Amino acid sequence: TSLLTLARMALAGDGMAVDVPRAKTLFEQAIAAGYEKVGWVALGDLYRGDNDLHDLAKAAEAYQNAADAGDTTSLLTLARMALAGDGMAVPPDPPRAIEYLSIAADLGSTDARLRLGEMIARGEGIAQDTSLGFAILSEVAAAGDVRGIVAIGDLYANGSVGPVDGSAAIDAYQAAASRGSADAMMKLGYAYRDGKMVGADGALAVRYFNMAIDAGQAVARVVLGRGHLERRFAGVSSPVEGIETLVDAERLGVPEAAVAISNAYLNGTGVGRDARRAMLTLEVAAQDGNVQAARRLIEIYRDGHPPLISPNRSKAESYLQQFANLLDSRALVTQEILLKAAGGSSPSVYDAIYRDLFGRVHQPGRRSIV
Repeated sequence: TSLLTLARMALAGDGMAVDVPRAKTLFEQAIAAGYEKVGWVALGDLYRGDNDLHDLAKAAEAYQNAADAGDTTSLLTLARMALAGDGMAVPPDPPRAIEYLSIAADLGSTDARLRLGEMIARGEGIAQDTSLGFAILSEVAAAGDVRGIVAIGDLYANGSVGPVDGSAAIDAYQAAASRGSADAMMKLGYAYRDGKMVGADGALAVRYFNMAIDAGQAVARVVLGRGHLERRFAGVSSPVEGIETLVDAERLGVPEAAVAISNAYLNGTGVGRDARRAMLTLEVAAQDGNVQAARRLIEIYRDGHPPLISPNRSKAESYLQQFANLLDSRALVTQEILLKAAGGSSPSVYDAIYRDLFGRVHQPGRRSIV
C-alpha cells in the first residue's frame, strides 16, 4: 500500500513535485507486488487524466486488466468509455457497453443493473424491451435501492420509452420520495415549480425542496433560495426568505451558495443591486477555500459585469495568483489561457493563444476552453 500512496502523492504533487512518470512506475510496481485490482484501476485513471501520459487506449487496457482481476467498477468504467467511444471505437459502441454491464450485473453490481435496465428499456445498444427494462429496474427497487424507481420515472419523463407520460413519471417520483429519495424530491420540486408534466404549484414545489433539504440534499437550499428570489414559486415566493435561505446555505458550507448570493446582488434579483456586497461575498468565500467563488471572482473581473463592474484584467490576474492553490492543474491553465484571450487584440495573438492551448492542455480539456 505504501507504493500506492507514494504513486498518488507523485501524481497529485502532494509534498513533492508532480511526477506522472514516477506515479506510473509506482503503480506498476504495486501491481507486480499483488495489488492488481486497485493498481490497474489507478493506472487506468492516470491514463485517462489530463497529463502527458494521457492515452485512452491504454486506459481501457488497464481497466480491462482490473476487471479480469475481479474489479466490477472497472466494467462500469469500460461501459461508459464504450458509450462515449473513448479509446475504443468511434462512433460509440453501445452493444459493447451492454456486454460490460451484463457481466458486472451478473457479478452483483447494482449500478450495472440500473444502467442495463435503462438501456434495455430504451433500446440503446440492444433490441428495445420496455417490459424487461422496467422489470430489471423494479427488481433493483425491490432489493432496497430506490434509484430503480427514480430511473423508471426518468424514462417516463424524458419520453425514452414512448410519448412523455408526466402522470406516470410523477407517480414514480412520489413513490421514490415516500421511500426517502432526495433525488426524487428534487425532481418533484422542479416539476411543480416549472409546471412541467404537472400543473405549477409553488407551495408543493417549496414543500418538496424542503423535504430534500431534510433528506440531506445540500444544494436544495440553493435551489430553494434562488426560487424565492426569482419569484418562481407562484403565490408563495418570498425574496426575504430567499436571501435568508442562501445565507444559511453558505453558513452551512454549501459551495454554490456564495455564487448565488453574489449573482443576486449583481443582478438585483429579489434584492437591491450592490456590487460591493456581491464581490465581498465571493472574496470571503474564496478565502475560506470555496473554489466556485474563486473562479467566479476571476471571471467577473476578467469579463466585467455591466453596468456595475468593468473588466479589470489586473485584478483578475491578482485573484488568480491569490487562489491558484484552490484550482486543479486543468482549471488553473484554463483560467490563464482565458485571461490571455480576454486581452487579445489581433489574429496573431489569438494564434499564439491557440498554440499555447494545444501545448498545455490535453484533449479532454480543450473543447470546453475553445
